[in-house]
Amino acid sequence: MIRTLTKKFLPVFAVLLALCLLASCSLPFGWGKKKEAEAYPFEGLDFGEYIQLGEYKGLAVAFKPKEISNADVLNEAKQYFLESGIPLGIKADSAKTVVAKGDNIEFDFEGDAQGVSEDTLAGMAAKGHVMPNVGVPVNDKGDMQFIPGFEEQIIGQPINKDFDVKVTFPEDYHSIELAGKEAVFKCKVHKIGSTTLTDEGVVNLTGGQLNSVNELLDYIKEQMPAQIEFENRQLAIDCAIDNAKFIKLPEEAEKAYQKPIDEYLEGMGITLDEYLDSYGGGQSADEFMEENVTMPARQDLFVFAVAAKEGLEVTDADTKELLDSIRQGDDSMTDEFIYENYGDKASMVRYLMLEKVKEFIYDNAVDDPNGATHDYGDPHAGHNH
Repeated sequence: MIRTLTKKFLPVFAVLLALCLLASCSLPFGWGKKKEAEAYPFEGLDFGEYIQLGEYKGLAVAFKPKEISNADVLNEAKQYFLESGIPLGIKADSAKTVVAKGDNIEFDFEGDAQGVSEDTLAGMAAKGHVMPNVGVPVNDKGDMQFIPGFEEQIIGQPINKDFDVKVTFPEDYHSIELAGKEAVFKCKVHKIGSTTLTDEGVVNLTGGQLNSVNELLDYIKEQMPAQIEFENRQLAIDCAIDNAKFIKLPEEAEKAYQKPIDEYLEGMGITLDEYLDSYGGGQSADEFMEENVTMPARQDLFVFAVAAKEGLEVTDADTKELLDSIRQGDDSMTDEFIYENYGDKASMVRYLMLEKVKEFIYDNAVDDPNGATHDYGDPHAGHNH
């Protein structure tokens, strides 16, 4: 399952994901490159020179409620589909006969353009395609689900009637055959209504591991308590980081995060700008460096500053327990194999210390509906200077 397996094996998955991120693996930087850890950049620091810790112990936090309603379960199920890209079904609303902006529709389309291959034409057609929120941008940049001009021409069309949509593909469209070309799509809207779960969709989502909507809802209801606690733990530390004032980053820390990026780009023979042009999704170089160097370095600085103040340590027993949780009884996975494939020793220490500090802050936090929150939509939230 795409997201359900993630949650089913949440503890192990969380370990592997965190190790990947701590090893600078939001890109393939540094993945499996070295067995031995370099000297950790935050050991032996005078933390007062770099960070002023704010309130983090006894912090009032507006935690996500632990009570789970049927509506919560249904919304979570729909979120699974949204994140997986597998469409929901449409439950027709008999009162809706003309498409309006923001409607959910099921429609057929078949495109035609001059001078393109049969394979390309086949990719320009679909039957029973579900499009939620017609004409509503999917991001702050104003991007739509389909190419510019397509969805706008669906709005105002009646159901069960053929109509044409005439568009020009963008010059930078990913298909060279279609880039800059005019095309006509023959369309017909069959349903307008609310999105709904279907047994067929559940089978597609889970790869056949679950076969009905009820099975999926029961599964989600079983998994949600652990997921809520997981999210609340993260919220607690994020709110605590928001209260800190970062004076500056140790030079060696910035180098440690920058090095795998430089090595990867050098190995690929490209610049950062070239990488972002191809894979950055519109992200600027400054935004990329903030996300992959500054923010993780600040998190580690905060974590080790709290650990130093509270006397928290990572022991050999902690490391052994982590290694055993990754191998899950597979003795062929030696420590060396894990270090090479799942994160070096420094990454293990960083992960374990992060979890210790996260647990400390969460266990000492106070659940208060009027307490602190964290803006996850703002990448700069909480990074005080």
